[in-house]
Amino acid sequence: MTFTVERLPNDPIIIITFSGAVNADMVAQATLNVEALLSEYRVNTVLVFDTTKAETDFKHILEILQETTGADPDEEAVDFTILTAFVGTSAMIKLYINAARQKQFGGQTFPLFATLEDAITAMRISLASLTTEKKVLD
Repeated sequence: MTFTVERLPNDPIIIITFSGAVNADMVAQATLNVEALLSEYRVNTVLVFDTTKAETDFKHILEILQETTGADPDEEAVDFTILTAFVGTSAMIKLYINAARQKQFGGQTFPLFATLEDAITAMRISLASLTTEKKVLD
């Protein structure tokens, strides 16, 4: 069970890659690394979770959902937008994405892509659109 967290050079995109067995503790550790990177560069950012080499089961998906979704009352307000996407084709990541849409798990919708390249391309477009929308509103 391993993970890596890296910011793409000259890009506000953070790639979180999981491989092997994944559980809630691992996801929590990765989240701490992501938060450290987010605090360095307080700009609109994309998080892409690459799960193509990850393995988990139903029990761990439920634990991860409980840890990662929904509003955290202690979470500090951020002055930038964070867009999130997932990469993977396993039944478990699809379960996570579908369950995250449910109110009890935060009611969040996350795009799911088959490849990392597709996710990065689409999220760059989403990030550019977000920036354009902000300029129009200003």
